[in-house]
Amino acid sequence: MMFSRINKENRKLIVVLSVLILVIGFGYAWLTLKRNPHQASQLESMQVAWGKSFGKVNKYNSQSGDYQFVDSRDSLFKVNFKLRKSEVIYLNAKLFELGFWDLPEMMGSNKKAVDQDYFYLEVKYKDKLKKLEIYSDYESKGLELDSALKIKAAVKGLLEASLERYVP
Repeated sequence: MMFSRINKENRKLIVVLSVLILVIGFGYAWLTLKRNPHQASQLESMQVAWGKSFGKVNKYNSQSGDYQFVDSRDSLFKVNFKLRKSEVIYLNAKLFELGFWDLPEMMGSNKKAVDQDYFYLEVKYKDKLKKLEIYSDYESKGLELDSALKIKAAVKGLLEASLERYVP
C-alpha cells in the first residue's frame, strides 16, 4: 500500500538501489569465500579437545568420528558420528572469517601443575596443518583472544548441534 503512493521515478530509484545493495552483498560474500586459501574439499581431518588440564576431556576426531564428552553430571559418554559436508563447509568458512590462520599456535602457558581450562584445535588440509591451543591464563585482551574464543564457540556449537542428530 505504501509502495503505491510513491511516484514512478522514486519507485525506480528504490528498485535500482535495492538490486544494487543485493549485488554488492552477494559479491562481497562470494569474494570472501574465494579468498580463502584452503577449500573445504581439501580438509582432511580436524581434532578438537577441551576441558580442564587434569580431569575428563571432551574431544572429537573427524577422521574416525569418535566423540567423547562429559555431561553436566560429570559422566563420560562416547559416540561416533561424522560431520556432514555442509558442516565442513561452514566450519571452513568460519575459521577463515575469524582469522584462524593468523593466530599463534599457543595462547597461554601449558602449566601442568595448574588445573586450568584449555582448548585445542588441529585442522589438517592436504597441504597445510594448523594447530591452536588456548589456555585460561592467556593475558592478551586484544582481538587475538576474542577471535580465538569465537572459534572455540563456533567449533563447540557445531559439534553440539551435530551430536543432537545422533543422540536422542
